[in-house]
Amino acid sequence: MSFWTQSNGEQATGDVKENSMDPLVKDWYTCMLEEVANKEWEDDRYINIKARVVAGPMQNRVAFLKLKVYETNSKYYKAEARDNAIQKLVKLYGICKVKLPNGEPDDRSLAQLTDKPLDILLDVWKDQDTKEPKGNFIVNFEARGEKAGTAKPSPKKPQPKQEDPDDDQIPF
Repeated sequence: MSFWTQSNGEQATGDVKENSMDPLVKDWYTCMLEEVANKEWEDDRYINIKARVVAGPMQNRVAFLKLKVYETNSKYYKAEARDNAIQKLVKLYGICKVKLPNGEPDDRSLAQLTDKPLDILLDVWKDQDTKEPKGNFIVNFEARGEKAGTAKPSPKKPQPKQEDPDDDQIPF
């Protein structure tokens, strides 16, 4: 087998298929968190999440997401956005059945959130200048199978049993 032989047994020709790097459309996705860690870039500090879609038509797509739980000094900072990110992180700890750390989460604590399947509602954020879709952000987390529209319906209330009429009650 030559180095230039492809997995289907044919020789490589240079015909390259375009892979879409567009953000995932707004929807629920069953994902496995592969990495959860604190990151810092320039003056921005956040929790970085690498989530792999494990089911459905987007299976194996990877989304790189941020939870800006440390946001305090950005010109775009809004207290409500940080509060919302903190709520999402607490919910994520709960879904993964991991005890909340005392104080800020360190990488060791965040690593305990990996390798557990869960449902994530993603939305698309747009570039401020071009208004073009640029990436995804987390709207919500749910335990696997509890996402909108796919949760098992609650059991129906038992209906009272209808009694069969006695022969005396039949009018003929």
